[in-house]
Amino acid sequence: MEFPNPDLALKPDMFVNFNLSIPLGRQLAVPADAVLDTGTQQYVFVDKGQGYFEPRQIKVGARTEDVYAIESGLKAGEQVVTSANFILDSESQLKGAFANMGEASRVPVGAPVPGAQTLQVEVLEPKTAKPGSNSIRLRLKDSSGKPIEGAEVEVGLFMPQMGNMPPMSSNAALTDEGGGVYSGAIQFLMAWTWETTVTAKKNGQVIGSAKTTITAR
Repeated sequence: MEFPNPDLALKPDMFVNFNLSIPLGRQLAVPADAVLDTGTQQYVFVDKGQGYFEPRQIKVGARTEDVYAIESGLKAGEQVVTSANFILDSESQLKGAFANMGEASRVPVGAPVPGAQTLQVEVLEPKTAKPGSNSIRLRLKDSSGKPIEGAEVEVGLFMPQMGNMPPMSSNAALTDEGGGVYSGAIQFLMAWTWETTVTAKKNGQVIGSAKTTITAR
């Protein structure tokens, strides 16, 4: 770069600080604190109303001291959490949390309830949930593949604590439709990939359990 130096105030080997102004025009922008950066992707939490927040992947442009220009992923008028970093406990936790976003419902994982068999569970509905109340239908089989009928079935959703955001959970009792299929309604408190636990009882005793995940968007 070249600068006029008529009074020879700038001398060789001097260090200088300068501000460079570049006109960016009118652009959609959000506060820098609203952007969660995993290192390869950027997210914001969009306020969907009634206490629901949706993690939204965005593409950011130029950054000034306290705002990011948004190239894609948001529309004018959408509200975002302006201090999104409050949910972070560590960089690795953030990456792990978002790594599961968008995954399809998976087969059971994790340890069963002590003394009970590990069930086979198939999520019939919803394949992808939405924040709020959703219909849920599950098909349950025992470890030998036989449909479980006449059971009392409960399903629980869980999201662990992240930084200052407390853990969230939601539970529902399902109705036996016959043929090993159980249905009901359950609340997804926000867009996320929820740890899902299914427990079956007969005569008040746990006969089996399973773990899977269901994603809400």
